[in-house]
Amino acid sequence: MEIKNNYYGIADKYRWEKEEDVKQKGFAAVGKRIFEAYEDNYLPLLPKNKEAKILDVGCGWGYFLYFLKENGYKNIEGVELGVPQVEISKKYGVSNITHIKDLEGFLKTKEDCYDVITLHQVVEHFPKDKTIDYLQAIRYALKDNGRLIVCTPNMCFFSAPVNRYISFTHEIGFT
Repeated sequence: MEIKNNYYGIADKYRWEKEEDVKQKGFAAVGKRIFEAYEDNYLPLLPKNKEAKILDVGCGWGYFLYFLKENGYKNIEGVELGVPQVEISKKYGVSNITHIKDLEGFLKTKEDCYDVITLHQVVEHFPKDKTIDYLQAIRYALKDNGRLIVCTPNMCFFSAPVNRYISFTHEIGFT
């Protein structure tokens, strides 16, 4: 019996947002709750300069990029490992996403390039043996006064076991 890696198909089946909803209602309506969280938690951390160069690592369907664009940021891009996520984002108008296979390799071609790099629910997916390498590559790609913004499940929270084991792609937990 052959077992195939179908993580993205399984994950998409249980997503809180569905492509059918985006198709019917649009990105803004489906992402309303998450956009409110971005406004409260991220907007104060972002540069006032709307020309700042921002990279969203592991951008999924591109909600954060959509949010940035709606807030006037012009030099934004995302990278994503999942082909289905890139296809869906482009299908619904978030076109500045690149499919990559090697995060470290990609970042090493971007010395002093970004004012901000964001990791939304991504760092817990880094392989343990690559976490330091990835973080060093992120530092390499940030400008001298650049900012790294990380959001990850809190493993001290009462629901930590659920957050840690809800996805078999979670490699590590942080507090």
